[in-house]
This record gives sequence, structure tokens and C-alpha cells, in this order.
Amino acid sequence: MDEVELRLYLGQRVKYLRRLSNLTQAQLAEKTNLSVNYISEIETGITSPTLKTLLKIAQELHVEMKELFNFEQQVSHKNMNPQNK
Repeated sequence: MDEVELRLYLGQRVKYLRRLSNLTQAQLAEKTNLSVNYISEIETGITSPTLKTLLKIAQELHVEMKELFNFEQQVSHKNMNPQNK
């Protein structure tokens, strides 16, 4: 897995977990003190978030940070494919 693919999978995983938590991008942004634009860039794989940012996101989604990288579960969901935006 290269860096681009990792960013795409991570972004899709964040989006999936955010939706499971019934949060909008705006709500997650407010809870994490990040901008909506930055959350969007993470979810679309445009940017690579820092560990500090990932920790904030995981805490607000009520998951352990390692869950953000649980791509095996992600691949089993058709709508989780990073190519499907």
C-alpha cells in the first residue's frame, strides 16, 4: 500500500466512522476544533493528518485510534472502496 492509497483508505474509514456516529463533517469539526474543510480533506485523502489530529478524531468518534486503520473491515463494505466517492 502506498501513501496515496493509505490516505484514501484512512479518509474513507474516518468518513464511515463519522457517519456511524451520526455526525456531520461540521459537527465533527466543531468537536475536534478543526475546520470543516480540513475534515473534508482528510476524508477525501487530500491531506495526511497528524497523530494528534487522528487522536482527536478517534476520541470524538469514541473509538480507539487503531480503529481508524481497520481497513480489513472497510474493504468488506462495498461503499467503503476509496474509488467510490
